[in-house]
Amino acid sequence: MSLFTTENIKQYLPEGHSKTYSHITKLCFTPELQGLRDQLDQWFKEVGENHLQDFNGKFFSKNYSHHSGAFWEMATAQVILIEGLTISRWGDDGEPDIFINNNEIAFEVTSLNPNAEYFAKSDYVHGLNEALNEYELPFPFMMTVSGDFLRNISVKNTAKVILNELGKFTDFEVLFGKNIKYNGLEYHIRPQRNGNEENRASVIHDMSLDNVKSLQGKIKKKKREMNTPYLIVLGNSSHFTYSDFTLESALFGKTGVSFYTDNSKEPESFRDSTGLFPPKRSEGRAINTWISGVLYIEKDVFNGEFILKPSLYVNHWAVNPLPEELFKMKTFKSVNEDKQKVTYSWVNGDNK
Repeated sequence: MSLFTTENIKQYLPEGHSKTYSHITKLCFTPELQGLRDQLDQWFKEVGENHLQDFNGKFFSKNYSHHSGAFWEMATAQVILIEGLTISRWGDDGEPDIFINNNEIAFEVTSLNPNAEYFAKSDYVHGLNEALNEYELPFPFMMTVSGDFLRNISVKNTAKVILNELGKFTDFEVLFGKNIKYNGLEYHIRPQRNGNEENRASVIHDMSLDNVKSLQGKIKKKKREMNTPYLIVLGNSSHFTYSDFTLESALFGKTGVSFYTDNSKEPESFRDSTGLFPPKRSEGRAINTWISGVLYIEKDVFNGEFILKPSLYVNHWAVNPLPEELFKMKTFKSVNEDKQKVTYSWVNGDNK
């Protein structure tokens, strides 16, 4: 059965199509994307027979979340097959999406789509950058905006507040920067040396904290109590890359460094207790033991075909741990354990 049948695509004729499903129109009718259509048809053949009609509906949905969900379920199946593993069955309603190895391991697939808040923050940062640079600034600086963006904020009013604060900077702050809190957001200002160039502001948005919270929220929504290993799959459909650092921070906690005041020991790096996997220091136990790991997949397009880039993050404290040496892909897992600590490292893949 083909995915791109005449019946499926005729409703997406380019003339007068709605922008809300232009992603389907482009995929169906762009000649240069014939290779992708052929590849997706091959992927579609791996879908369980009882689920073909449902996949048709989701993939050609005018709702982008439904479309991307169907794409990432098929992509996850491809990653599983490339790993040399066997798909036992596709999940029914109320079950995880895919089961492998005689139903021994379950995969729950979700897609990371950019939401309205992300675009609102981007628009705000761009507007603030323009508003600030309309003024004569006392020195060039880079400013990072962070915090929960909960409402509309006037960029002109914010620019005036920040300009007023710039005039109060001490010599020390001109060298090392300052944080300004206003209207629920935090503006992290760092002066820049720019030679003889004019004094300008460069405003960026700190997505790292938002990404960590977003990833953790996506994972928690998929919580299930299973009797077998259970993996959450995050398929990245957004317009930016989630780095290893961001994923590690979400799952294992944000990084920091301890310095000994008497220089008796070398500085030591550590992670705080904000990650999903490790035991919480206040409780001394891990609370998210229901999840065996997270499989993160990015896609790229090269020479007319999708290239899938998977990374696996293993939960050492899972009630139902993943079998050792099952996956050959790039994996972040525990490599050593003693009474005091568990040591994680990358194995396989690019980070070995």
